[in-house]
Amino acid sequence: MSIRSLHRFAKISGNVPLRLVLTVPFVLQIFAAVSIVGYLSFRNGQKAVQDLASHLHGEIGDISELDLMAQINANNRTTILLCIVALIISTVICILTARWIVKPILNLNASAKAIAKGKWEQTVNLNRSDEIGQLAKSFSVMAGQLRASFSTLEAQNAQLQRLDKVKDEFLANTSHELRTPLNGIIGIAESMLDGAAGSLSEIQQQNLLMIAGSARRLSQLVNDILDFSKLKQQKLDLQVRSVEVQGIVQVVLTVSQAVAVNKNLQFINAVPADLPLVDADENRLQQILYNLIGNAIKFTDAGKIEVSAALVMGNGSLVIGEREQLAISNYQLAKQIAITVSDTGIGIASDRIESIFDPFEQGDGSIVRQYGGTGLGLALTKQLVELHGGKIWVESQLGIGSRFTFTLPVSSQKLSTNVPCCTCTECTLLPPYLGAHCLVPLQTPKSHTELPSKVVDKEKIPCINPSLYRQSNQLSSYSPITDSHPNSEQFRILIVDDDPINLQVLNNHLSLEGYQVIQALNGEQALSILQSGQEFDLIVLDIMMPRMSGYQVCAKLRQKYPAHELPVVMLTAKNQISDLVTGFQFGANDYLTKPFSRDELLTRIKFHIQLSKTNHAYGRFFPHTFLEFLQKESIVDVNLGNHVSKEMAVMFSDIRSFTALSETMTPQENFDFVNAYMRQVSPKIREHNGLIVKYLGDGMMAVFPNGADDAVKSGIAKLQQVQKYNIQRIASGYPPLQVGVGINFGHMMVGIVGEIARMQGDAFSDEVNLASRLESLTKFYGVSLVISENVLTHLSHPEQYQIRFLDKVVVKGRQAPISIYEVLDAEPDLFRDLKWQTLPDFARGLKHYQQQEFTAAQACFKRVLQVNPEDKTAGLYLERVHELMGVCLPQNWSGVWVLHQK
Repeated sequence: MSIRSLHRFAKISGNVPLRLVLTVPFVLQIFAAVSIVGYLSFRNGQKAVQDLASHLHGEIGDISELDLMAQINANNRTTILLCIVALIISTVICILTARWIVKPILNLNASAKAIAKGKWEQTVNLNRSDEIGQLAKSFSVMAGQLRASFSTLEAQNAQLQRLDKVKDEFLANTSHELRTPLNGIIGIAESMLDGAAGSLSEIQQQNLLMIAGSARRLSQLVNDILDFSKLKQQKLDLQVRSVEVQGIVQVVLTVSQAVAVNKNLQFINAVPADLPLVDADENRLQQILYNLIGNAIKFTDAGKIEVSAALVMGNGSLVIGEREQLAISNYQLAKQIAITVSDTGIGIASDRIESIFDPFEQGDGSIVRQYGGTGLGLALTKQLVELHGGKIWVESQLGIGSRFTFTLPVSSQKLSTNVPCCTCTECTLLPPYLGAHCLVPLQTPKSHTELPSKVVDKEKIPCINPSLYRQSNQLSSYSPITDSHPNSEQFRILIVDDDPINLQVLNNHLSLEGYQVIQALNGEQALSILQSGQEFDLIVLDIMMPRMSGYQVCAKLRQKYPAHELPVVMLTAKNQISDLVTGFQFGANDYLTKPFSRDELLTRIKFHIQLSKTNHAYGRFFPHTFLEFLQKESIVDVNLGNHVSKEMAVMFSDIRSFTALSETMTPQENFDFVNAYMRQVSPKIREHNGLIVKYLGDGMMAVFPNGADDAVKSGIAKLQQVQKYNIQRIASGYPPLQVGVGINFGHMMVGIVGEIARMQGDAFSDEVNLASRLESLTKFYGVSLVISENVLTHLSHPEQYQIRFLDKVVVKGRQAPISIYEVLDAEPDLFRDLKWQTLPDFARGLKHYQQQEFTAAQACFKRVLQVNPEDKTAGLYLERVHELMGVCLPQNWSGVWVLHQK
């Protein structure tokens, strides 16, 4: 409200009482207006305000000051509230504006981070035409392009992985296809050198040796390629053990010396004798040394090749060895053995040292190279060393030579003073008592001098990798293996392979050694030959065959022939550990990889045939069925006290009147007589699942774990075989044999008894003793086969036998009576028919006897004897009835007879 307005208001309200018009709110408005404009035009409006105040003074004099202040405070609060609301609205507007600008940028940042993490599906969708919208569109396009590129790369990578897998499978399959013809080439060449095709001229021998050597070189190349592939896929397993370095170096240098016969080279083994053992795969350590030494020989025409070693501590200092021989001053690692192979060859150019261990890299990569090789040897060596946890490096100068150093971890096992000269796989597979020779320890020169010019004994090749030795040494001399046949007996070997060349190779090798060889072109033919009844001492079985693999054939064989009875040597071009394990799981005894050495093949075959024969010999003293019964895999697992406790049948048998018969024979004749008899009857026990626990002179004890039926059938078959044997004895002028058999059934314990130095099988139980008593009763009753009531009740089909009740008796050593029965099926046909014919009268006589009707019983037994005077049991009852007719019997008498003899 302006000053002019106030004047106008004063004029208008001049005639109206101000008390009526001027209310408190109105006054407050006036004061507010005054306060607002007072400062703007204070000087100009001062007089007007004073006039208004004096005019109003009289009117508002009676207004309360308290009411006025309340209105002022309320107005202040309203003003503050309006300011706060205005501030909040401004803040919200600012926030919304900031979000509208910043949020798209934050979304772009989050999408960029997501894409960086590989989440290619991230996009930014903004419907804006400003600069931020353009940036979002560009970002989405870029993300789509990256997504498409990554998808393409993923597809290409998957394709490359598939191709890499196909390549590995191709290498494995190709290796098999290469090894098979290589084995044929080497085998045919060696067999011809051994005289399979007659005598050869010196030129022909040299040509054949070169053929075999070339084939072995190709075979080694195939092995290198496969090893490289397995290392790349990390599928190569190490058999780490404590290894003595000096002996292995000596062996490798000795064999390598034969490779360099045309070079003026000095080979030095400078490995200290007291060097600690290393933890390594012995065969792979040999491969590393062969690669490095072979590489040194290749590039060194004259001079020396030296192998040295030292114990390296964590600070690079040497404990054993000479510092000038090893470049290790800048090499820091844990306690290890550093082995160096140095030569005085052409050296390596400095620009190639860094890449010398790369696959397919060579010191001379020009088109026309003076030296051969594939460039895989050093790459394989590096990977093998690193697989052991070591390092390898090289120092070289052109025209001076090279020095390759690699490290291996030190073994926790202490060095023995009697370390064998060779502990390689080939040696451990061939025990000395089976003809495998061990390399004579070579004296390590005390100074760096040349190795002896001739240290390799060709007949001791299995200990030092025969294939490598033959490859080099055959070019100078060749002589066939001699005295490899186990003995003068001609052993039969079945060879199974779908490749006629391989069959011919095997046939040549084996026939020259005196083995009788039978060939089969596939698994079905091999099984058919075995099912025809032919017996073999060993089978050589190829794995990769059509329709039925060697694994399947071996599995079929093991259903009938256990490994100790018919050994199987698997022959294949596949050399992976998994293949070897699979072969053993299917029951193979051994595993040979093509191309194989003729010497190794013959030695392994000789080993397994002798081992099989040894097992057969053990089986004669301790049957394999008894091992299975005791649930043991080998005789070495049998211990004193091993036993099986269960219900089973037990049989005792004996030759009647053997004592009187033996008195007419000399001790030698007694041995011959008993052995001839046992050869006749013992198989009948085994044919019916019985176990002969022990022989008792002319008698035997056997148990039948599967039940009473086996025992009864075995007893019948045994007595029938005796009848056949008696025909031969009578024809030869000897008296016939009479044999008694007693069978009982019950719970018993069968196991090993004796002491630590002498053990044997035996059976213990009261039921066993009763079976012995039953056998003795056969002579008393004049019968051949007696069984107890326990046996009768445990027969599955007793009606299929002709059985008659004999007696109820108390045998010596027992208190309770037992019922005994005769099995007529074991009697000769004539006596069996007569006993069966008189069985009704015999049964009626027994009934009258048990009812104490002795007169009627006597008549029945007389009728039996009239028909069959040889029925001794009927005669015993007739005598017993005659004795009892004049005796007063107790009321509880039930016909039980007490026997006092055994």
